[in-house]
Amino acid sequence: MPTPKPPKPDQAFADHCCDLLGSLGPIKAQRMFGGWGFKCDGLMVALIYKDELYLKIDPITKPKLLAAGGRQFLYESPEKTVGMPYVTAPE
Repeated sequence: MPTPKPPKPDQAFADHCCDLLGSLGPIKAQRMFGGWGFKCDGLMVALIYKDELYLKIDPITKPKLLAAGGRQFLYESPEKTVGMPYVTAPE
């Protein structure tokens, strides 16, 4: 039996996230990896994966977002799990 394809990314949610991120500057959304990537001035600042918004982190923002209830994006392969530099947006 073939593996079912993931649902298409939701355009309305991507548009809403562009509005949320708009204070950073002009945000451009593009489909990628079955979700969405968000860039500001050519730099990736966020992504949507499985209907969740993840914000790009650095050593300063990571502990703050985790303390606010965010969860780190984990990429799971058959060999290992890798923490990616993105954390879910807190409520």
